[in-house]
Amino acid sequence: MGKIVAARRDREQDRKLLTLDESLALDNAKAMALYGAHLNRYMLQVFDVLGLKDMDVASAQGSTITLRDGRTILDFSGGFGVLGLGHNHPRVLAAERRCHEERVLDCIKIAPHKLQGALAYNISRFLPEPLDVSFLAVSGAEANEAAMKLCERIQTPKGKTKFVCMQGAFHGKTHGPLSVTTATDVQSGFIMGVPKENVIHCRYGDIDSVREVIARESGGGKTRSSPS
Repeated sequence: MGKIVAARRDREQDRKLLTLDESLALDNAKAMALYGAHLNRYMLQVFDVLGLKDMDVASAQGSTITLRDGRTILDFSGGFGVLGLGHNHPRVLAAERRCHEERVLDCIKIAPHKLQGALAYNISRFLPEPLDVSFLAVSGAEANEAAMKLCERIQTPKGKTKFVCMQGAFHGKTHGPLSVTTATDVQSGFIMGVPKENVIHCRYGDIDSVREVIARESGGGKTRSSPS
């Protein structure tokens, strides 16, 4: 008990936070120690196995990442998430700079944000009829969660209660998408959002496997397509 009290006292006395300057100046070893201790030590192990743990990034532009030792890396993950336009795209930086200079409202939940409506309108210009409404998500898992709920809302009254997805696919780690994710052993220890009897897996790259499932299940009208 004495050691626990002492540890708590030490933490209370050491409340100094890292500033932005200090955070950017961290050497890679210290930064990775913080990542492993306070964020995700298992993901750090994955990066280590892939040989990516010691990437000490100095800057990034477009599809190029520059390390502090001068090496450059071509980033093939540039299409992932927010990186559809690459790192630090000049038009994105200009828009951010303008918003900062004009003190544009960043976030609000108690009223509509006009830029969200404008964004949804712009997206609708690229969609075929009758698609004209967007759901703005912050992750693929959240988007798949919404897609699955939409399928259930529309198809469950019709008696369709099963999802068809590919064996070995990854859809996300929230409870819904986790139910149809088999790419890794991420389901262990969790209660699935969708019961296992409502999930059917096909073999990836095997169209006959898909046809077999459709033929077997379509008689009862119980299947829906996977959200992604």
